[in-house]
Amino acid sequence: MSQNNMIKEAIKNCEDEKIHLIGSIQSHGYLLAVSKEDYCIRYVSENVKLLFSGVLLGKRIDVIDQQIDTSVTGSTLIELLNTQLRTENFDGYNPYHITLNGVPYNLITHISSDFIVLEFEPDSSETKGLEINSFLGDVLIHLNIANKSLRDILATTTIKLKELLGMDRVMIYQFDDDWSGEVVAEAKESHLETFLGLHFPATDIPRQARVLYVKNKTRHIANVFSEPVNILSDQNITLDQSFCQLRSVSPVHIQYLKNMGVSASFSISLICHGKLWGLVSCHNYSSKFIDYKTRKASEIISSYLSNMIELKTEKKLSSKRAENEQIVDTLDKQIREDWNLRTGLSGHQVNLLSIGKAQGAALCMQEEITTVGDTPQPKDILRIVEAFYESDINEDIFHTSSLAKIFPFAEELKELASGMMIIVISRELKECIIWFKPEQLESVSWAGKPDKVISQGDEGHYSLSPRTSFEKWENTVTSTSQNWRPYEIEAATLLKDKISAYLKLKANEMRRLNYKLTQAYEELNTFSYTLSHDLKTPLNNIHSYLELYVEEEEIDLEDSFYLNKALANTKLMQNMIKEVMNYAQTTQGEVEFKKVNIYDIIENIISQLTKDSNDCFIDNQLAKDTYVSGNSVMLFQIFLNLIENAVKYQNKNADCFVKIYNKQYEDKIEFYIEDNGVGIESQSIEHIFKLFKRANKDSSIKGSGVGLSIVKKLVSKHNGTLEVTSEVGNGSIFKVTFNK
Repeated sequence: MSQNNMIKEAIKNCEDEKIHLIGSIQSHGYLLAVSKEDYCIRYVSENVKLLFSGVLLGKRIDVIDQQIDTSVTGSTLIELLNTQLRTENFDGYNPYHITLNGVPYNLITHISSDFIVLEFEPDSSETKGLEINSFLGDVLIHLNIANKSLRDILATTTIKLKELLGMDRVMIYQFDDDWSGEVVAEAKESHLETFLGLHFPATDIPRQARVLYVKNKTRHIANVFSEPVNILSDQNITLDQSFCQLRSVSPVHIQYLKNMGVSASFSISLICHGKLWGLVSCHNYSSKFIDYKTRKASEIISSYLSNMIELKTEKKLSSKRAENEQIVDTLDKQIREDWNLRTGLSGHQVNLLSIGKAQGAALCMQEEITTVGDTPQPKDILRIVEAFYESDINEDIFHTSSLAKIFPFAEELKELASGMMIIVISRELKECIIWFKPEQLESVSWAGKPDKVISQGDEGHYSLSPRTSFEKWENTVTSTSQNWRPYEIEAATLLKDKISAYLKLKANEMRRLNYKLTQAYEELNTFSYTLSHDLKTPLNNIHSYLELYVEEEEIDLEDSFYLNKALANTKLMQNMIKEVMNYAQTTQGEVEFKKVNIYDIIENIISQLTKDSNDCFIDNQLAKDTYVSGNSVMLFQIFLNLIENAVKYQNKNADCFVKIYNKQYEDKIEFYIEDNGVGIESQSIEHIFKLFKRANKDSSIKGSGVGLSIVKKLVSKHNGTLEVTSEVGNGSIFKVTFNK
């Protein structure tokens, strides 16, 4: 297995570790869990026998009630649980003060699925609650100073929390977009080396740990050297300890703390806009237990700090957000005024680059790429688009400041496209808008070299091992751009909504126009067919009368000349009417396709054309098994028209020669009708497929100017294409292409 694959497996195994189902607690407390239905004890920590006598598993909680002295006279444990369940309020009653054998404990309860979890922790003196309340008021006053910057507020918080907790080091750690992080504030003992400004890799706090930090705001480890205490149960499922205060610690994290020289730790979540913004991380270099009330006070301070962070960042972003909303409104107006997405977003002074700090943008629509600013080449943009839609990225708005980490081939594009933000317009059509940011070299100081140390267990599985050194290590980060700011992402989201609304509007307009066009088309076909049919009968009568008159012996030579001229013109009109009727019929109805042998069709045409005259050699070079999926009648008409024209427009100065051949490809087949005839002038080529347009003005060659129009329509009915190349005096080549 390659080193890269070993790292991937190790990271996956690390993130798959079910730390909420660890099945043990820290040794400074005790745990019971009872069924919500009958209050029977279903889980106990092994050390609970130090608190309560007798067998507990399977017994009702009454068995321990008589051993407990509660803080409320006459109240029982069962009454407490009844009240908490009835009011659905557990946190409001925590901690519940009890005494066991004369020793004070804090009872902390919470719900875990079908069970009520009871945790027992040592309690401090009763007077500490008053001290904490006074301290909290002082801290909130210090934080609530309007002119303080966010950095000052963070620094003040670390100082006050260190004072409250008595820890050796208190840090505030802010997450980056990739979940690595930086220490942005710190208060510490003077002899300790600073961690301020140091970065930590994302693997230090893996995904499942971050999930728990959102659920349970505090995490306390009192002594990394104590042995965990197993939880016993008469159930066949492991207790979910997501909200347990006493939950024991992953061995990997214990080793991580030991490698840092840390004996006790305490972490508090900082949640902003519903997302984990960072942590207050506290270290002590000797074992230390922090009681529940102090932890709760720290959580209150951190919750207030989270609100302050939200307010400060929101204030900073509000002006930029308002500016971008105005820009998006302008883009929307341009799109609607131009009635064109491409020009509306890229053809004005306000364009795709106006909504952020990107230096290049690309609109990928209808298999066309339109760029603004500095972007990769269209072929490279197309490669990124293909890779994005083939990946497992499901977001319709996605951004990264390190594109090469997602698509390694983008490393060669880093100067222009280290960062990318993309909004999906249509996954089916692979349409999107992309913004690019260039590489921004940055020197980063890490707490230890962030290389991943891999170990292999007895069963052959790879896992991450914590690094042993946390000494400052610097490196230059490459292939990374400036981060995408919230206001840029919000503007892209708003623009996506505007584009969706425009496309719906345009689709409705297209449906309306299509309906009108269909109606007009049907009316025109009906009119053409009816008019031709109504003209046909009187014209046939005129032609018949002229024929009878010509047969009279008494008419003189001059009269005969004019009568024959009139007869020829009526014949020409009859042919034109016939062609118009045929043209109208080709535009109506659906085509039923089947497998058709083109070799046989060409042979039939050759037989028909050479029956009366052998003055042109027609060479059928197709294989006998050349098949196309289509309508046999229409295919016959296509090739008859083209071959008949090739014979008709022969060069009088050369022996007439026509050859029919084909080229086969994986997805298509091309047919060529090549002649050595008179050819077509270049300026006439674009008109020859239009109705009643003739390329050759020679009046001696009969034609209505309808045949090639019919051929074009019939080829389109087969989803094919018709092309021509020609040189006057040297002949023409008509190419008909069909899909396989």
